[in-house]
Amino acid sequence: MSKSTIDAIHTDKSTDALKIIDYEHHEIHEGSSFTCHYIQQTTDIADRSVIAFTTPAATEIHMIVHAASTAASNLIILEGATGTAVGAVDLTVYNRDRNSSNASELTSIDATAGKVSYYTLTTDTAITGGTELYNEYIGAGKTGQATAGASRGANEWILKNSTVYDIELKAVDANDNVQNLELVWYEHTPERE
Repeated sequence: MSKSTIDAIHTDKSTDALKIIDYEHHEIHEGSSFTCHYIQQTTDIADRSVIAFTTPAATEIHMIVHAASTAASNLIILEGATGTAVGAVDLTVYNRDRNSSNASELTSIDATAGKVSYYTLTTDTAITGGTELYNEYIGAGKTGQATAGASRGANEWILKNSTVYDIELKAVDANDNVQNLELVWYEHTPERE
């Protein structure tokens, strides 16, 4: 193999070792990786912190959900929820490449492009129904992710196109409870034959 061919596949100049990054890291470099987060304090049983959105028609959303709660809560992922969330507010979505001007293809519940919605069930009307994909008990300092496992591949969801998702932390006790939801995802158009 010629030196120019090796250089074309990106090697370290000193050792000729291959320079490799994970695919999801590559998506950050491409300006196709995004994040958002929501933090709130709940005070009663069944209070919920919720992030909701609609996925695009063609682009795949590869998402990881991180959650933390200072008291007992359930992390729930609902797919295909319906209705509107009265009182929901658009939440800013950040591109993880801060030099990129690319916007997310998710839309908020009120159909604002490039945003997601957040709301709390202490004061707002909930989106309802859908299929419960995931339900994990967390709390008292125990953090949760949207599936078990140490690697992104074990934790990642590829979300269904043109579908409403409702991701929530539901308090299961009446203690003051600080809840934190963080979504991290990249957006990918598959190359299928």
